[in-house]
Order: sequence, then structure tokens, then C-alpha cells
Amino acid sequence: MSTELYRLRDLDNRDENGAPFEFSVPTLTEMIPYVDGPLRSDMTSDEGHGRVDQAIDALRRENFPVAEQRLRECGVYINLEVHSDE
Repeated sequence: MSTELYRLRDLDNRDENGAPFEFSVPTLTEMIPYVDGPLRSDMTSDEGHGRVDQAIDALRRENFPVAEQRLRECGVYINLEVHSDE
């Protein structure tokens, strides 16, 4: 059996040691609060806000390819990690 987790990494948000902010969740929809909060507040243009809106829509629909593309355009990276429970 394996566990699938989506990982989000924001290279522009770093901790005091310089490591990128990141977290893992079992569903894409659980990324929405971060994308709609801290990421949206980092956007300074209407185009950036539009990308955030598109990413949120894709996250709601659990559409990984579109969410991944829109978030990458904002400097945020997501990927699917599969962990073996063996």
C-alpha cells in the first residue's frame, strides 16, 4: 500500500535558515488557503491575481496539471509524492 501526498514549495517565502516554505497535504483543495492568502498577497499585478484565481479554480477541481502550471507561473511548485507504506 502507498500514500499519496501533494507537496507545495514556495521558493520566495523562506524561513530564517533560508529554506523554502513547504507543506504536504492529501488533497489539492487543502492548498487553497495558502494560495488564496499568503501567495495572493505576494502578487502585485492584475495578471498575478488572475493566475492565482486560475490556480484556485484548478485546485478546487483537483486538476493537477493546470494547478501546477498556474502556480509555477507564480513561483510556487507542487508535485505528487508517493510514499510506500511497506
